[in-house]
Amino acid sequence: MNKANTELLEESLFTTSKPGEKSHGCVIVVDEKRAISCYHGPHSSLKKADKVTLYNVMDRHINFEVTVSNVSEKHGLVLFKLIHGKFPSYPNGYTYMYPCQDYRQLGVDQKRRPVWKGGIVSRMNPGHFVGTTYDFGDSCSGIFNLKGAFIGISVARKCSGSPEISFTGSNINYKELLWHPETKLISADAAFCVLTDEKDEE
Repeated sequence: MNKANTELLEESLFTTSKPGEKSHGCVIVVDEKRAISCYHGPHSSLKKADKVTLYNVMDRHINFEVTVSNVSEKHGLVLFKLIHGKFPSYPNGYTYMYPCQDYRQLGVDQKRRPVWKGGIVSRMNPGHFVGTTYDFGDSCSGIFNLKGAFIGISVARKCSGSPEISFTGSNINYKELLWHPETKLISADAAFCVLTDEKDEE
């Protein structure tokens, strides 16, 4: 991913918490009017039509008022809609996710700094994809292709491997080598479809 797209995506990162708070839930702007995040942690109490302030990660003087457009407890997603104006920065559109696809994962750490990680979409499961990251990933991170298009969101992480195996007599952490972080990914098209369908059913 080139430098321009990297900076653009970092500028589209927000949190629902103020800069001085201890815990930060990541929110990813997906177009000029909408943003998406996970429906757990600090966002688990949100309800449709709630008003929320989003605080920009890169510039603490930028914030926007949004409403909760819809939530999906089943899929762990929440969609925000801007009340007035347009977001100044957002991804270069969105496109499909598919197995064997390289992706870049962008989230925030607890100091509200952008954190990039790389991964591969390893397989498709019923209702979601699985990404194998190169490092331990954070839920609520945006998933982007190498051209900077939004392709999904990470909603959970688990480790594959056996925690029962142990080795002695060496300083090598064999357990660390045997465990591999896997991330549950909801593709962009599936996320928008789920949130639209659940909204229409009301």
